[in-house]
Amino acid sequence: GLRAQWRGRCWPLPPETAWALLGAGESRAISVWEGGPQQRGERDEPEQSLCFGRALSGRELLAAAGDPQAQAAALLGPLLEHSR
Repeated sequence: GLRAQWRGRCWPLPPETAWALLGAGESRAISVWEGGPQQRGERDEPEQSLCFGRALSGRELLAAAGDPQAQAAALLGPLLEHSR
């Protein structure tokens, strides 16, 4: 169902950023997306750059998701449930 729902726009959030958002909050999610001196950003991955744009800031990424917490839960909720 999720694949059909998101067919025209990749997915609502990049997966590593979504995990970080659910597990550690917004600032960590932004850090995962943008990266830093000692950490490669998820936006540097070719598939994420293609879907979301490498120049997109973490704040813009989360804002574009609408309700990023709900979008992350929709994307990863089935995996969380399955792992329990």
